[in-house]
Amino acid sequence: IRDGSLPQARALSASLVTFNGLIYGLDNSWVLSGLGHQYGIDRDTIKRAAVLHYNGKMKPWLELGIRQYKAYWTRFLKRDDQYMDDCNVNR
Repeated sequence: IRDGSLPQARALSASLVTFNGLIYGLDNSWVLSGLGHQYGIDRDTIKRAAVLHYNGKMKPWLELGIRQYKAYWTRFLKRDDQYMDDCNVNR
């Protein structure tokens, strides 16, 4: 950046999916947000969601992640992947 300023960081909504350079919007009813900061989300609500969004500071790969939600994330980890050891991902 020539003028020394940094561009603003931007994140896509969890209801947007990118594929092959295109962006597709999902129906908001498919997405469940809050798993990184909100305690007490009902198990049935989580099971009905197509997309789980761990927004907030308590990400499931961190020790401070909300324990009751970690299993929904860890079941997709490849246990034998070297990356998991190199990055010290909390399982």
